[in-house]
Amino acid sequence: MVERKTIKIEIEGQEFELQRFVAESKEYYFETEKKVEAYYLCSILNSPTVDDLIKPMQSRGLFGPRDIHKKVWELSIPKFDPSNQDHIALSELGEECTKKVSKLLSKGIPQKSIGNLRKIIKTEFEKEIKEIDEIVKKLFS
Repeated sequence: MVERKTIKIEIEGQEFELQRFVAESKEYYFETEKKVEAYYLCSILNSPTVDDLIKPMQSRGLFGPRDIHKKVWELSIPKFDPSNQDHIALSELGEECTKKVSKLLSKGIPQKSIGNLRKIIKTEFEKEIKEIDEIVKKLFS
């Protein structure tokens, strides 16, 4: 999740203020004014159930399935409903995980690749991922 706010960065001694988000060629974005909706969608997109559902549709590389690209949008993801307790629970779990990942990353995690970082995060968040996945299974059943 990316909050659109001014970000200050420095490159070779020159300071820049960035105020927009740019999605690259294989990135997609969804804009919402509601954080609860964004956290809900993040929880769904990061659930093992969604990963399992798109696996058969993914292109295959040397190390197995890759490039979720547009395949995830072929799933019938329920529109966020603030009166649905499962949707609220997913949103709260997504927010909790986001905060915990930020805290974990701020400590500095020694890793050799993005794959290793994913493994570390999956291990650290096993309980939360299980909770998210149980709810997502209900939504997709």
